[in-house]
Amino acid sequence: MTELNKNDWIIEADNSIKNVLANALQNVKNGSWDENQITTNALNAIGRLGKNLKWESQNQSTVWESYKQKGKAETDSGDVLFFINVILSNEVTLEGVIYYEAKKMYLNERLEPTGYSAFDYNQLHRILWHSNYTNILLYDVSLTSSTNDECPARSVGSFALPAHFVYSLQDGSSRFNSQQSKELPGLGKPWANFLADNFSGFGLDYHPEIVEFAKRYISTKHPLLPENIVIATTSKTPEIEPELDRRIINSDLYIPSSEYVGRDDIHHTDN
Repeated sequence: MTELNKNDWIIEADNSIKNVLANALQNVKNGSWDENQITTNALNAIGRLGKNLKWESQNQSTVWESYKQKGKAETDSGDVLFFINVILSNEVTLEGVIYYEAKKMYLNERLEPTGYSAFDYNQLHRILWHSNYTNILLYDVSLTSSTNDECPARSVGSFALPAHFVYSLQDGSSRFNSQQSKELPGLGKPWANFLADNFSGFGLDYHPEIVEFAKRYISTKHPLLPENIVIATTSKTPEIEPELDRRIINSDLYIPSSEYVGRDDIHHTDN
């Protein structure tokens, strides 16, 4: 079991994701700047920090695992779907879900950010139909030096914000343009902070019908399966060791993310 201060875990997870993003950006000509590829590599990178966690000074221990869909599919309900069981006592365990829809910053030929141009109002509406607890996950690139430089410096980061924020900004005649979309990360916070909250049982949809729908949604093959799934169990009771319930994972459809080696897994970085 990995014992860490929760804030230290957030910092390490955020740095791990940034390394994945930097590597994807470095290899962009190989097609590595791809939401699903980045997400799978990011989950693997975070997994290397430990999948059996105990956060110091908190009565909490967590086990988790991530899975990647076999094959390739487009999805309208989040590139990542989390199922998290939260043990509150010997008698009480809650089941919650959370969806993340990943969007990348688009780049021009000089790898300068041009905005998040892949948002579709109808798609956002469908995503929120699955659950109000849906977040947009942004893979961000920003320039940290003048574009007049031959090789302008860049920074990368992953930020999450409620899908309702983006949906509302896209509603009606006041839809944001690509240039304005660059400001979206400022409306959110680092994904690692969201993950720490999710693993603690916060920010989840606990409505039984929503949870059961999510289970059915990943049980059979269809074109809109989520690309990545995370299952976790968190115990708030020190005497109860959390165990994963893998029964919801269809092994004909998903494999553990650790068994998938993508083109730009973090181990292959040249940084």
